[in-house]
Amino acid sequence: MKITVIILSILALTTGCMHRWTEKQRKEFSEECSKTDTIDGLTFFLTGFTYDEIENIMIKQIHNGQVVDSFYVYPNKNTYDSLRTRYSAHIEKSLYIKDTFQFVVQGHDPFILSDMKMIMWAQYTMLSEGWGCVMGDYKIDGVRFEHDTAPDFRKKSFKHSWEK
Repeated sequence: MKITVIILSILALTTGCMHRWTEKQRKEFSEECSKTDTIDGLTFFLTGFTYDEIENIMIKQIHNGQVVDSFYVYPNKNTYDSLRTRYSAHIEKSLYIKDTFQFVVQGHDPFILSDMKMIMWAQYTMLSEGWGCVMGDYKIDGVRFEHDTAPDFRKKSFKHSWEK
């Protein structure tokens, strides 16, 4: 009896309980995702900078060529990743992805984040197939980045030790 219950449980977990999206569900979700025009917050990285350089970052929101908002972000010293030589920071407000954002680090040219798009992002678990809608396509200073949800603003003169 116990063996039968165990075998049936294993079969249920490995075959019957796996939830998969239909092609129609994926297409509908993708279409809705692409219509999304705001994101609730944004995590980003600052690579190659000292903390003193980035302790207060001004961000300017530009809509149709006009600055419509500006605010500061203050990265936490505890977010330093010594392996990648970078800090992380987070914007705690909703952002309109059709706008352009200037990230101003004192003493450096501003970084321009633009052309943001929402993409469908796979989010699998052991028992189901899932999809999320994330900002995973954008440009930094005119260079396109795809399938990465956290922009990385890199100090112009910085090179990791393994780079030539």
